[in-house]
Amino acid sequence: MNERRTDFWCAFLLIVLATFFFSDVLFLGSNFWLRDLFNYHLPMKHIVRETVARGEFPWWNPYFAGGQPMAANPAYEIFYPPQWLIFLGPFSFGFALHIVFHVYVALLGMYFFLRSIPLRVEAAMFGAFSFGFSGFFLGTMTNLPTFFVWSWSGVVGWAVLDLIRTRRIAPAAIAMAMPLLVLEPIALVQMIALVIAGTTLVDRRALLRVLAAMAIAAALSAVVIIPAIDHARDSARSRGLPFNVVVDYSMPPVRPVELIAPRALWGGHVFGWRGTPYFPSIYCGLAVVLLAVAGLATRQRGSVAVIAICAISYLLAIGSHTPLFGWLYAAGLRSLRYPEKFVAAGLITLIVFAAISADRFLQRKSSRIVNLALLGLVLVDLAWFSNQVVPRMPRQFFTPPPIVRALEPEATIFHRGEWTQQSIARTYESISGPLTARNALRPFSPALWGLRTALEADVDETFLLPTHDLLDAMIRRGNSGDPHWSDAFVAISNVRYIIDYKRASIDHPILVTRVPNRGRFSFPADGRVLRASETSSTAMIDLEATRDTLMSITITRHKYWRALIDGRTATPQPSDVAYQALPIPAGRHRVELRYRNSVLMFAGAVSVLSLIVVLRSLLPREKVPRSGG
Repeated sequence: MNERRTDFWCAFLLIVLATFFFSDVLFLGSNFWLRDLFNYHLPMKHIVRETVARGEFPWWNPYFAGGQPMAANPAYEIFYPPQWLIFLGPFSFGFALHIVFHVYVALLGMYFFLRSIPLRVEAAMFGAFSFGFSGFFLGTMTNLPTFFVWSWSGVVGWAVLDLIRTRRIAPAAIAMAMPLLVLEPIALVQMIALVIAGTTLVDRRALLRVLAAMAIAAALSAVVIIPAIDHARDSARSRGLPFNVVVDYSMPPVRPVELIAPRALWGGHVFGWRGTPYFPSIYCGLAVVLLAVAGLATRQRGSVAVIAICAISYLLAIGSHTPLFGWLYAAGLRSLRYPEKFVAAGLITLIVFAAISADRFLQRKSSRIVNLALLGLVLVDLAWFSNQVVPRMPRQFFTPPPIVRALEPEATIFHRGEWTQQSIARTYESISGPLTARNALRPFSPALWGLRTALEADVDETFLLPTHDLLDAMIRRGNSGDPHWSDAFVAISNVRYIIDYKRASIDHPILVTRVPNRGRFSFPADGRVLRASETSSTAMIDLEATRDTLMSITITRHKYWRALIDGRTATPQPSDVAYQALPIPAGRHRVELRYRNSVLMFAGAVSVLSLIVVLRSLLPREKVPRSGG
């Protein structure tokens, strides 16, 4: 009972510390902005929230690249339960809360995992601090899928240990389903490898049970996994990524020096042409390194496994600095990228091993006050440094920039300057990266203000293949020297505003040019649109055609778009490289367009049935009385 009370108060303390650490974003209106958080994740979450708030299912995102699948793309995390926190309160609060929630999960999960090994309270608190407040873990926040997956590592470790000892498969399956619902592939591969390695080390006879739990977790996550595979076949990933993209963000071989000197490479030139690493930090606290080295020096149990995991993690993370990724690429592994992600497995292994060493090397007879003082030093070291890794911006930063007031709501913009004026963009970024992103309407931030974008680069390599064909054609025209290279692409993409950089101030860095457009639904000459209404994944168009003709539809084509003309099925045709056209007979008609992904419906049914079975297994079974006689 005393240990349970102690665990309760330790868990409470961890939540209080994390809440205090992020009190500015939870209570004072500040929010996270660094790198992809503002340019990519914040707009995506905003689109999800607004779509659902209108009572629509998020099948399709009409705001990016002429429209792209939403629910089938795991980057939107539609079916990941913790993301639903974005629906609480104002959007800015919900967005901050759903991020901070994962810090709670990371701290509590690691604490209870280490306690279940079992370790003493002080060692478990040390491990929780070293993970949840590390520069490494908080730095992954710039890429939310990676951050989300690793936040569950302690919970998964606790559940797997419970499975090994008690044979209860349902908690382990549910725990492993959470990172699978995020489906960040490199983080998942590492987590699965760590689970298998840990199971083999603890009790290899339990490996089949653990693999069975993984299979059940995959069934629970079918609603994400199956549509993601289907979507990948229709996206740029199906063609494989160029080798330079695959090995981009390879970790510099000298970077492990940051484990003991966290700022040693800041401001240096070791991170290649970008000048920045993928993970803003790999620092987990000096105490982690010291205790891990002590554990290795004394040949603590598991030392060989720790050395092997860290060596493999390092070898993969340095990417292009060895021939390994070249061999993997030649063997056909061409859809994964950013080798530095692989350093995570080694770092988490070091943290757990250091906590185990702490349990052994801390004087068991030392006073509780001394132990608390040492924990306090660890926390101060990590919190002071990590606070610099996750900078925030005040509430005013997340309000629309002044230029938005001059633009038509729901209009489509093309940021031509992003393709042709990178030097000016870099100049502004050197003055203020955050203000450049906001005031220059950098993709994909316009969606925050209700604006659509077209012809933007695919930073996540998940756009549909027709979109990439359109971008490739535009790039070829731009490289040909044609001074009017963008005109035709602007015309077919329903662009209303072209954005170029200008040399002015950081408050007004862009020049906006309004251009005529045909509308999303248009005719060459033989018809006219009488009325049109849209939702995110449907459209209703009343029209009139003087003779048989084609209606152009400036919505990215995909196999799941369906059309009805006066209630009769019609087949959209490819048009303008990436878009669609629909044959219209003469006369007045009503056209309906609808996007529904049948694969997603099937996969959802698999997940629901699997969840029912798993929850049913958690219910207590009624005891059947034995018959007398």
